[in-house]
Amino acid sequence: METALAFLLFLGWQSHAAGMLYALLLLVFTLAVGINLARGRTDLKCGCFGLKHEQKIGFKIIARNFALFILALFVMLFGGGFLSLEGQSPILQKSIIVEILLPLILTILGLLAIYLLLSQLIRILLLASMEEL
Repeated sequence: METALAFLLFLGWQSHAAGMLYALLLLVFTLAVGINLARGRTDLKCGCFGLKHEQKIGFKIIARNFALFILALFVMLFGGGFLSLEGQSPILQKSIIVEILLPLILTILGLLAIYLLLSQLIRILLLASMEEL
């Protein structure tokens, strides 16, 4: 959901709705972190930014989420600005989405699927070769 909302916000398409959903998502994340901090569970990992940048929950995450929440509210109230797709004519919006964005998204998803399949195949082959030893 975060990726889809980030994509919508990046394009400036449906930015009011994306800003509202992102604000709600940040509230849920912040509430979950706050509940765990209140319980004294500071050893939990945030899950933010993937496995390479793991960090434990703390008040720094709450402060960051609050700042992002303010930005999401700003986008929700004022939209994506003059560079967004929302500021373009409906004909241009449709042509950009159908002729450029949809093929790009499908290509990226296809490449991601190929990458995941190849990584699984490599893992299987490595496990099979280790069992033979």
